[in-house]
Order: sequence, then structure tokens, then C-alpha cells
Amino acid sequence: MSLSVHAALVGRLDADWQKFHAIEVTETLARRAGHLADRFSLRGFDAIHLASFELLFERADDEDVRFSSADASLERAARRLA
Repeated sequence: MSLSVHAALVGRLDADWQKFHAIEVTETLARRAGHLADRFSLRGFDAIHLASFELLFERADDEDVRFSSADASLERAARRLA
């Protein structure tokens, strides 16, 4: 990737950042991630990703919460939770 493409992508991320909802990794979230890691045989950060999705899904006012990952096994785990 060229430096100009990289700079353009960073600029787009900075511009869109306010549209993202950041999830703080609390002790409760980390413990839930541990349970999900055991249940679905996930790696650490994958389990944090899934636990964060679960938290957002539970708090959502509507059903417009989507999960996205390039990892097929993580996608399958998310479908089982939703």
C-alpha cells in the first residue's frame, strides 16, 4: 500500500470515528469473553470481539446490530449468540 493510499484511509477513519461505538473492556466483559472462548474455542481477542457484540446486541433498541469478521468460526459463533 502506498503512503498516499494509507494517508487517505487514515483520514477516512478519522472522519468516520464519531460514528463508531467504542466498548470498554471491563472485568465483566473480559470474564464473559473467557466463557465464550471456552464455549466456542476462540482466541483471546476473538472472544473480546464476540463478547462486545453480545453486549451491544443485548443493549440495542432495535435489531440493527451486525457482526462482521473475516474469521469463519467467529462468524458462526456470533450467529449462535444472536
